[in-house]
Amino acid sequence: MGVALDFTVLVEEHGDYLFRVALRHFPERHRAEDLVQETFVAAIEAAARFQGHASPRTWLTAILKHKIIDTIRRRVREEPPRLEASESLDEYFERKAHWKAGAEPLPWKVSPETLPSQKEFFGVLSECLSKIPKTQQEVFLLREVEELEPEEICNTMALSATNLRVLLHRARLSLRKCLEVKWFGETDISKRGAR
Repeated sequence: MGVALDFTVLVEEHGDYLFRVALRHFPERHRAEDLVQETFVAAIEAAARFQGHASPRTWLTAILKHKIIDTIRRRVREEPPRLEASESLDEYFERKAHWKAGAEPLPWKVSPETLPSQKEFFGVLSECLSKIPKTQQEVFLLREVEELEPEEICNTMALSATNLRVLLHRARLSLRKCLEVKWFGETDISKRGAR
């Protein structure tokens, strides 16, 4: 027999959190709201099987992640991901894939452990994510935020392992460039070599 759940309390305590998680993948408010609603409907249907081994938030988040993945799968079936035209990486790398002098990543000014408490950083990250192609956004979020294994992302998005690596690499480079301008305040890679 499952643990008794009060869904009015669950919605009040976890609804906003689930909405923020959904917004990371689907910035359209109506789509994120629909996903949260679908999550609670699925939770009501599965409530008898909830044993309380995980916290209600963890359980609801897991349901939401499945809804997000199902939505991405449906979108991929309807419109397969477009692999963006190859962008030049010459400004970053030499021929043998080593960083060019002055193009290596900047040192972080803050400890990564303190970032979750810095709302302004996540606002900037969200803005930077919105500027990269949708497919790159999705693979980055699935890998780095949702921590899905590469094989699962490839299956979800109908990508080869090579395409996934390329998309992740491009997403990380684009985010790095955007964060250097909007978070670190560095606007010109060519100036960095003179430090």
